[in-house]
Amino acid sequence: MNSKNLKLLMILLIVIIAAHPVKAMPYWAKPGVYVKYAALRHEEIAQKYASAGASFSTGDVVLEVNGTYIQMSALGDTYLTFTIMGDEGDYLLMKLSLEMFNVTIKQFGDRTVVLWPESALISKKNLNNETLFNVTEARYSCTYKIRKEDGMVFDTAGTNYGHTILWDDLGNAPIAVDQPFQLVGFAGNSVSKVVNVTPLDVTVITKTSNFTKPVIYVRTAGGGSVKTPVGEVSFSGTDAILYFDGSTGMFVTGFFPTAPDLAACGVKLVYFMDQWGMYMSRNHKEEGKFYTYGIGFYDTNAEFGVAETVQFSKSETDTRYLYAAVALLLVLALFVVWRKRR
Repeated sequence: MNSKNLKLLMILLIVIIAAHPVKAMPYWAKPGVYVKYAALRHEEIAQKYASAGASFSTGDVVLEVNGTYIQMSALGDTYLTFTIMGDEGDYLLMKLSLEMFNVTIKQFGDRTVVLWPESALISKKNLNNETLFNVTEARYSCTYKIRKEDGMVFDTAGTNYGHTILWDDLGNAPIAVDQPFQLVGFAGNSVSKVVNVTPLDVTVITKTSNFTKPVIYVRTAGGGSVKTPVGEVSFSGTDAILYFDGSTGMFVTGFFPTAPDLAACGVKLVYFMDQWGMYMSRNHKEEGKFYTYGIGFYDTNAEFGVAETVQFSKSETDTRYLYAAVALLLVLALFVVWRKRR
C-alpha cells in the first residue's frame, strides 16, 4: 500500500469517527423528570411599590390560544414547570405548565378562554372588544417536542423554534455563538442569535438552591417591534440573559422576553420578576455570589451525578460495529507503516 492509499485510509478513519452519533440531551433528561422555576412575591418589595401607588407583578404573560390573545399579570407567585412526558425515539415529548396567583387577565375578542377553576373567579368586566377578569389563580399548559440530537424545539405542527432553554449540552451540542435562538414570539420577527457564551466564576443563588461555579452565561440579541391586540411591543436592544449550571447543563435562571420552549406553546411575551431575588440582591450583596431578578430554579426530581451508558436507537450506528471498524482501520494503518519500514 503506497502513501496515497495510506492517506485515504486515514481520511476514512477520521470520517467514521466524526460520524459517530452523539446524544445532545443531558443524561438526566428522562421521561418523568420535571424542572420547576419560580418568580416569587416578596412582601417588603411588593409593599414598597404599593405605597407608591404602583402594583408590581411577578409575572406578565401574553399568549395566543386558538386565535384569542390573552394578557395575564400576577401579583402573587408565578411558577413555570417543564415535564418530560415521554420518549418518542428521536424526540422527547414535553409539557409546559404555567401557574399564576392573584391574577388579572385581559382577553381580546368575543371568545373567552377559561384558564381558572370556577371557584377562582373574583370578578368579570366587559370592556370595548375585551374582557377583564380577576382570579385567585390561573393555569395554562401545552405540549411540544425537543429533538434529542441537537436540543431543537418543535411545536405540534412541526415548526422549529431554536435551541431549548432547559439545558446547555456541555459536551455534544452546546448553545453556541451565532446560533439562532427564539427571542420574539411573533410571526415575522421571531429569530435572534446567541452573541455570548462565557463560563463565569460565580455562585448563582435561587430561593431553593446554590449553584456553584462554573456557571455558563449565555446572552442573545434581537430587536424590532410588532403590533398586537395588546398594543405595539418593542424589542429594540432587548437581550435574553440565561445562566446554566456548569456541571449538569441545566438552566438555572435568567431574563427572556420569550424562549423556544414558550414560543412553541403560543406564549408570545413574558416578563418574570422574582421579588425574592431582587430583595436578596439589594440587601445581601457578596462578592462571587449572584441573585437574579428573573425566573429562577425552584425544584426538580432529576437525578444528578449518576453516570449512565447511552443506548442508541436501531436507526443509529451500533457502537460495537463502529469501534470494530475503527480498530480494523488502525490495524491496517499500522500494517502499512510496518511494510514501508521493511
